[in-house]
Amino acid sequence: MKKFILTLDGGGVRGIVSARILHSLEVKLQKLFNDPTYRVRNHFSLISGTSTGGILSLLMSSLDFNMQRILQIYMEECSKIFQSSFIRRNIGILFHAKYCSKNFEHAAIRLFGNKKLSDCYNNCLIPSYDIHSCNPIFFTRDNAHKYDYYLKDIAIATSSAPTYFPPKKVYECNGAIAYECIDGGIFANNPSLCALIEASKMFPTCSLKDYVVVSLGTGMNDKVDMSSKFEKASKWGSISWILPLIDTMLNSNADLSHYQVQKIFESHHLNINPLNLSMDCNYYRFQPIFNMLKYSNLDLSLDNIDPFNMQQLLEATEDYIGEKGIQKALNRLAEDIFTNDSRK
Repeated sequence: MKKFILTLDGGGVRGIVSARILHSLEVKLQKLFNDPTYRVRNHFSLISGTSTGGILSLLMSSLDFNMQRILQIYMEECSKIFQSSFIRRNIGILFHAKYCSKNFEHAAIRLFGNKKLSDCYNNCLIPSYDIHSCNPIFFTRDNAHKYDYYLKDIAIATSSAPTYFPPKKVYECNGAIAYECIDGGIFANNPSLCALIEASKMFPTCSLKDYVVVSLGTGMNDKVDMSSKFEKASKWGSISWILPLIDTMLNSNADLSHYQVQKIFESHHLNINPLNLSMDCNYYRFQPIFNMLKYSNLDLSLDNIDPFNMQQLLEATEDYIGEKGIQKALNRLAEDIFTNDSRK
């Protein structure tokens, strides 16, 4: 049986995109299994997510909710997490993070309560970065028998993007301080390569052809005016660069991970194109490129919680899901999962 791995990119409120794609996949699986209670997480041996993708991974792995409900919860909580006073957003950012951690802390408690990493249904891999030791950190359920952590802390640790939120102190469940964390997106905004490596440790007898990586992005702009951006950036000073630099860094390392995973599979003569029906498919990447002529008012900032913008994001994702090629890819993925499920 193949081992299916799900990975979810970071992207702030754009996690809505990943959640909606997963909802579409879950509906297809419920029809195939003839089971309205089937959860999309059921067949994934590993679920990995960074930042907003990490929160979604933990929600899927710890709560017995369908994706429609998780999407609803996620949208409600995002509108509370990214709240800040005008002064803090526009002036206070020179001296503090753009957002206070208090709203985030309250949201994490509402979502996860006192659930621990060891309580998760799925094995999960959640990247973060420890600024004390200057090392990447990976929270995994497989290690919870040694080092267990509260999900509410992990959710904040993987999502504390520099300039947006202050670092998060993470304690082991026994009370000992373990890490001082910032967003895992600074090195793995797309955690698919990290997840593939983790899977190789989990299943040492499996070869690369035995894995199917399903990687979900959070959407990109199809009309980037590079000349205009360059003209502006050439005049920026240190302060002007701060927020654009964070966004650029997150997007670029997500693209790098996608490229690396593609090349790993291709170098072993494995199929990364779900529309190529002559071979099994080992890699599915769903990353919407939004039509900015149609959605000219859509803002892809990490923290735009305006209800109209969030609705635009959902509508643009619906258009993406409805594309003929994407429907074929989702249908093939659902069929692959169904065919490889031993519980049928």
